[in-house]
This record gives sequence, structure tokens and C-alpha cells, in this order.
Amino acid sequence: MGGPGTGKNTMVLKPNSNFAFTEGFSFFQYKPVKGLSAVFAVLWLVSGLLHLWQNNMRYKTWRMGLLLPWVSLVFVVGYILREIAAHGLYGKLDLFIATSCFLFCAPPIFLAINSIVFGRVLYYVPWLSPIHPGRVISTFLGCDAIIEGLAGSGASIASNLNHKPATLKVGDILIKTSILAQIPIFALFGVLVAYFHRRLHKAGIHEPKLRKVLITLYLSCALLTVRNVYRAVETFEGWGSAVGRTEAYFWCFDAVPIFINAVLMNVFPPASCLPRSNVVYLARDGKTERIGPGWVDDRNFFLTVFDPFDIGGMAKGKDKKTAFWEDDGIPLPDQTEAYRRVEA
Repeated sequence: MGGPGTGKNTMVLKPNSNFAFTEGFSFFQYKPVKGLSAVFAVLWLVSGLLHLWQNNMRYKTWRMGLLLPWVSLVFVVGYILREIAAHGLYGKLDLFIATSCFLFCAPPIFLAINSIVFGRVLYYVPWLSPIHPGRVISTFLGCDAIIEGLAGSGASIASNLNHKPATLKVGDILIKTSILAQIPIFALFGVLVAYFHRRLHKAGIHEPKLRKVLITLYLSCALLTVRNVYRAVETFEGWGSAVGRTEAYFWCFDAVPIFINAVLMNVFPPASCLPRSNVVYLARDGKTERIGPGWVDDRNFFLTVFDPFDIGGMAKGKDKKTAFWEDDGIPLPDQTEAYRRVEA
């Protein structure tokens, strides 16, 4: 990622440089293969239309399904631009900048998608949730917004050789920061999912639909991490590195893993496994679905973002006031001991 003015192998090219505009020069560091980007544009279009039909039209869950068609559209545009560049226009700076921005900024959107899906899982089993479901969404969406801002700004700055070398360096730093930030954030998200999964297992909850959603989230985190590690290596190696000059790495470690991630959510649509409303929850017997008041957090918004686990509330004993599932009247003949072990 980034132009020839970035990375440790820096080669500064000025706007009127003969080399930059020599016939055959490519800002991609290689001549993109023709046709493959067009294929991916079509694949993303099909996947996006399926997401639109599955989550939005069939199950009518716009909150969960809105971002999936959106990220697909971003990829469609990105690959169309890349295909145009492959037809002898890989030396056009504006086209390279646009392509880089679309294809570099789209993958982090999956963090927002995953956080929304996982938040709905926690709303469905609130009595085992280690964190307020809404805080999963707001906290990780906030992180995603920061990453998107860094990635978008960095990609547009570092790809534009009209900028001064110092400005290009700033763009390079923004890109590196966005990539490095994604790795621990996705790792933290994966740990949170695994911790909740463990609580489900200890409580004896083996709902197949929940298992499908959680496995999909695990695989999604793994695939996105593959992409992030590749992007980190490419960025830190800089312009002219073997990773940057070889197109196959882009397809194997970026394009394909991210598309597989989208296909996973076509095969197992999140909306098919979870209730449409977040006030529907699974009672502690692990079988009965009830309609509750929903899990409301009346704290200040910024406090909920910076203290998502409500540590202050736990210290004061106020966190128990939202435990509406304790008064639903559902008996726990086989689950009492398991639930106590989870709470211990």
C-alpha cells in the first residue's frame, strides 16, 4: 500500500518526473492482470445482492444487514477501477489513488459488521453476556470509525505523489497506524467471542444457530487477520519490496480471504440465526424464548464507550438492576448448577 514515496525503500518521484510518467510505469509496482478484477467485481456484486435479499428482504433485519450490501458495493467499485487500470492505465495517478482508497478501506468495515452481529448474539443470551451488548457495538464501531479515518486519509495521501515527501511520510504513518491498530482490535474481539462461547458451553447451551454464528465470527476474524498481517508486511517493507512487486500476494492474502469472509455470511446469514428484535432473548433454561424489556444502559454515552464493562456499576452494585431475566419465571431444573459455575 502506498506510492513510491513511502516505506523504508523510499523513492521520491515528483509530479513532473519523467520516470513517473514513462510509458509502462505502474503505481501498483506491477502491471495488474487483465480480467481478474472484473471477475471479482461480478462476484462481489452477486454476494452483495444475496446479502441484500437474505438479511434485508427475506428476514427484514436492516440493522444487521445494512453494512453487508454496502461493503460489497465498495468492493465492486474498487475492482471495477482496478480493472480499468489494468488496461494500460496503471500509470494514472488519480485512478491508482481511487482504487487504493476503495480496496484498502473496505475490509475494516467487517469489524463493524462483526460487532453488530455479536452484539445481537449477546442481546439474545443476556444472562451470559460479559458486557452490555450495546457497548460491544458502540465500542467496536468507534474503533472501526477511527481505523477507517486513518486508512482513508493515509491511502489518499500516500498514493498522491503531488504531495511533498514529508506529507507522503505522514500518509505512510497513518496507513501503518491503521493496520497495526486492526490486529489487536480483531484479537480482542476474538477473545471476547471465545470467552462468551466458553460461558455458553459451561451453561450447557448448545443451540445450533448460535454455534453457526460464533463459528462464522471466528473464521471471519481469522481471515481478516490474514489480510491485516499481509498489509502490515507490505506496508513496512515499503515501495520496491518483493511483497509489493508481486501481484499474486495481493490476490492470495487480501482479495481471496476477504471474499471468502463475505461468502461465509452468504452461507450462514446472521439474520437467519438470530431474532429480528433485540428484546427477544433465550431464557436460562436454554430452550424458551421470551420477550423482555431489552437491556438498557442509561449511563452517559461517552462513559459507556470508555467503560463498556460497567466496572463502576459493578463496584457500586448497580449492574444487577438490568437483570430482567431473573424474574421471567422460567424454571431451571437442569441448568442451575451450570449457571452458578458460569457466574462463579
